[in-house]
Amino acid sequence: MAGDTSGVVKCSANEDSHLHFETRSAEFSVCLYLEVSVTHPIQSRFACGLIFEVTVGTLILKISGFALLLFAPFSFVQSYGQRAVPAEVITITSTWSSWGYSSSDLAIRREGDHYIANGRVVPVRLVGEFLDAINEPPIPQPVPLNLGITERWLLDHAEEAGNHATVVRYQAGSARQKELFRNAFSDQSTIEQRLKRVYDTPHTDDYPKMIVRIEFEDKSTRLVSTDSQHPFMIPWRTGESGSKTYNAHISLALMNLLPEGFVNRGRLTAENQFETGLLYELALQTAWDVRDYWRSME
Repeated sequence: MAGDTSGVVKCSANEDSHLHFETRSAEFSVCLYLEVSVTHPIQSRFACGLIFEVTVGTLILKISGFALLLFAPFSFVQSYGQRAVPAEVITITSTWSSWGYSSSDLAIRREGDHYIANGRVVPVRLVGEFLDAINEPPIPQPVPLNLGITERWLLDHAEEAGNHATVVRYQAGSARQKELFRNAFSDQSTIEQRLKRVYDTPHTDDYPKMIVRIEFEDKSTRLVSTDSQHPFMIPWRTGESGSKTYNAHISLALMNLLPEGFVNRGRLTAENQFETGLLYELALQTAWDVRDYWRSME
């Protein structure tokens, strides 16, 4: 093992969620099973000794006595998901009702060093990601970055959003009117306000529900549930107090545990089974915002 490796490690991430680390003496890549929000400065410490310091737009890793990772990249992946009290059983019940009714149930059980659900092996990593997600600090309102909405995403989807802007008949609009809509859709200064309206607006004849019960080795339990109609099915209610969190990480991690065809599984993403999900709803809110100005340009 090398001597003191304390210092700052330069890193970059690619779209496959891999971090590339560079130091003066070593260079390596590891698969990252952790999503770090850079919306607010945070600091998190893990059992393996790694400290993440995150500021807006900057990710800095400070390492102290971490030479083992430099020469054994897999050690970080292995230590991810290790907990003092492992989950024994995760029971998921999902229902949907409207003019009809459908339901699904799944029990994921620990057997030795792995998990089994209906005869299939569920990777320990996926269970760990879900448990970590429900333990993240509560998010009291929808946060764009947590939902995958960045400045680039807004710009890339502005034209497509116009196809859903039926309130202003985007396709029949003039070049100036279309530019008005695209600029409004990609405006980062209003995205949080539009997201709030999306998640504050219910619709009828659509009643989904998911309940997740986790039983731990020490016999303690944890309940996570949602009846949200909106993309990602957020907010979730967690713990005995039923506190709300608009954390899409919970939704995505849970989706990865569920088999294809499981009721409401598709609603745990930005899409949903009735419309085109978050893009549609943001386009609709944007159209209402610009409607009067749009009409004045006719």
